Amino acid sequence: MLSVYLGTLGMTGMIAWVGLNLVEVKADDIIFIPAATGAVGSVAGQLASWRGCRAIGSAGSINV
Repeated sequence: MLSVYLGTLGMTGMIAWVGLNLVEVKADDIIFIPAATGAVGSVAGQLASWRGCRAIGSAGSINV
């Protein structure tokens, strides 16, 4: 189905998964996820949690 490739199992999930693998996240690590309310940040937080990490996320903007 096309919706599978456009959702979590598609590009969004792949970007989050690759990002966590690039920094070699392991169990008991504490990671910070900026823009955690976005699609990739949300999936990254879930993947980190499944790996046994503590994920800290931020949401919002900075007005300059």
